[in-house]
Amino acid sequence: MIFKNIVLALITVLVTLSCSMTVPVYSDQFESFDPSSYDSFRFIKPEPFSETSDISENPVILTRISRSILGSLETLSLDEDQANPDLEISFAYGSKDDYRYRPTSFGFQYRRHPFYNDTFYNYVPSKEFRLAIYVKESSSQEVVWYGSTRLPKSYSSDQGVIDEAVERIFSSYPKS
Repeated sequence: MIFKNIVLALITVLVTLSCSMTVPVYSDQFESFDPSSYDSFRFIKPEPFSETSDISENPVILTRISRSILGSLETLSLDEDQANPDLEISFAYGSKDDYRYRPTSFGFQYRRHPFYNDTFYNYVPSKEFRLAIYVKESSSQEVVWYGSTRLPKSYSSDQGVIDEAVERIFSSYPKS
């Protein structure tokens, strides 16, 4: 009976941890987008997320992301054509410094005044990395598909992490 409880507790913890470690992928597309009618693509210059100064562009990361996107597009049977492409692929990546607010009560409920029922807050610095991929139709210059996800903090030093993130994004790409 004790062994059964330990096994159930372990399974519950593993399921909870595995669900919390998955990073969501956001994607959107036009209803009329049919990927089977497109055969070729070309890269266009990556766009920054915004004009703020906390977004940085690293040429090494640009190369890693481009290489990973190229591999994913080859598995979707799209050919690279610079002269007359059907689709234009662009991506944006960036990091943003942010502060999150975390309530703290220092181990007990401390009130600064008997009439106030609030606790103190800590400002915790955090950094978020994002990657977004845009698929534009060459003839109309409209974005027909979009996908984005968060990247782990160690994304810049490992090609495998970038490959995994790009594969997660393209897993929501419609199948032809």
